[in-house]
Amino acid sequence: MSMKSPWKSVFRDDLLNGKVALVTGGGTGIGRSIALELASIGATVIIASRNEVKCQESAERMNEELSQRRRRKVAGTSSNSSTSTISSPSCNSSCLGRVFAGPSTSIRMEEEVEHLVGFH
Repeated sequence: MSMKSPWKSVFRDDLLNGKVALVTGGGTGIGRSIALELASIGATVIIASRNEVKCQESAERMNEELSQRRRRKVAGTSSNSSTSTISSPSCNSSCLGRVFAGPSTSIRMEEEVEHLVGFH
């Protein structure tokens, strides 16, 4: 199920370019919203949950939503590119981040946290 996103972030599109964020519980609810916000402002986001399949499906849906946002933004700024950071020579649609599914984890024990942080 794709959510309509009428909101625009208060942060500039490239604020977190080159940064990596780890969001546990990032496949649903508040974690999903946090992951989308971070990716929309440039971060590469790794989401983790207990169910790796659901996590992968959620990452795919979020990346599709991010792609739709980029297309809408580019289409909406073609007539007035002077106010858009996305049309700047130093920042194009690749400034916006992506979401990747991390390993399945429940992070109840220290070893699980170490495994998650060491994920490649």
